[in-house]
Amino acid sequence: MAQIYRLFLPSDFSESAFLNQDASWVIDDKPTLHHVVTVQRLKVNQQVITVHPTLERARVCSVIGISKKTLELKPLDLLPIAETQLPEITLAMALIKEARWDWMLQKATELGVRTIQPLITEFTVVSPNNIEHKLERWQAICQTAALQSEGLFIPTVLPPISLAAFLNQPSSSNTAMFVALERETETIASLKQALAAISEPITAFFIAVGAEGGWSEPEKALWQNASDRWQAVSLGSRILRAETAALFMIGAITYEHP
Repeated sequence: MAQIYRLFLPSDFSESAFLNQDASWVIDDKPTLHHVVTVQRLKVNQQVITVHPTLERARVCSVIGISKKTLELKPLDLLPIAETQLPEITLAMALIKEARWDWMLQKATELGVRTIQPLITEFTVVSPNNIEHKLERWQAICQTAALQSEGLFIPTVLPPISLAAFLNQPSSSNTAMFVALERETETIASLKQALAAISEPITAFFIAVGAEGGWSEPEKALWQNASDRWQAVSLGSRILRAETAALFMIGAITYEHP
């Protein structure tokens, strides 16, 4: 059987309409229409799985009308809620070169990251110019990856900020916060040890990864000053690329705290 196409509904789509099976839906969101008409070329009577990004629920629908101006859907079966939920993970990561950053966005989305906070650090080699355009492109990458991996939400990519500004933000309760440091295997706990030591209920994780070259000495001092909230962890003796370190941490958290 051919795979059923999936699409995310617009973020402002009515929650009550999504849960109501008795009325048809009319969608006139331009990006959605472009994708289903020009890229996917959906046809009348074809089935599609629609995902409400706020409710994080999916529903099978039938296409009952389609044009370049509107998509009309008839809601069918509401799909069940997944038995296991992914941990809430926010990734704060120094900007790296564009191709590898885009790849990281895709893979982090596939692994279920909720929020991505780009950081501007001393070793950042990418200038965050034309940020509005970049944010749109980054969100599009995340949306495509979420659809491909059959996710129920699209990660939020925030505007880049400096490390100092990031560390000045208030932290939430019941949150575990880990920053990866390289070449510190003898002085700090491994990520595995830090995760195993968690004894109280944790509702979210924040993880931080530096650019190629890691953190500068002044930046390490900033992390040290924030050690009451952030725990420095080692990812082992091997020196990993920034994007590899990020995915390593996400995968470890998802495995240890599903």
